[in-house]
Amino acid sequence: MAITTSPFVLKDLSLVLVKSDDIAGVETEYRCQLTSAVLTPSSSAGGGGSALETFCESYPLNATAASTTWTLDLSGFQNYKSVEDLSLLLFDHDGEVYTYTLVPIGPNPISDTNPGFTGEVTLAATTIGGTANTHAVFTVSLQCVGRPVKLTAPPVLV
Repeated sequence: MAITTSPFVLKDLSLVLVKSDDIAGVETEYRCQLTSAVLTPSSSAGGGGSALETFCESYPLNATAASTTWTLDLSGFQNYKSVEDLSLLLFDHDGEVYTYTLVPIGPNPISDTNPGFTGEVTLAATTIGGTANTHAVFTVSLQCVGRPVKLTAPPVLV
C-alpha cells in the first residue's frame, strides 16, 4: 500500500506561552516576533562509562538507560518598544517555568490533522543588542521539562 502525503511549508506557526503558576491563565501568542520555533530532541545513549580501577579490584559503573531531553529553540527579533516583547519576557522571567503550546500549522484549530504540542519550558534570557545596520535578533534554546505532549484538541486551562 502506497501512502501519499504532502509536505507543508511553515508560514503561520503559532507559539503561545502562559506562566505555569498563573491562575488566570493569560495566554500570549508570539508568532509575529519569531523567525523560527523548533522542538528539538537530544538523545543520550545509555552506558556506564569506564570502571573505577584500583590495585586490588575493578568496580564497574552501573549502566544507565538511554534518554531523550527536549529543547524549544527560538529565533526572533528584539522589540523593546513593546511591553509584550518576547526577548524582554525571556529576560525578565529568566529561570521561570512557563507552559507552551506550539502549533506548526497555526493558528488553525488543533485537530487530528493539525496537531499541536504542549509542555513546560524554563525561560532563559536572550542576547541583547547586535550588529550595526542589521535587525536586532536573538536565538535561544529553552530547556523543556519532560517530553512534549501531542494535542489533537485545543488545551483546556484549569
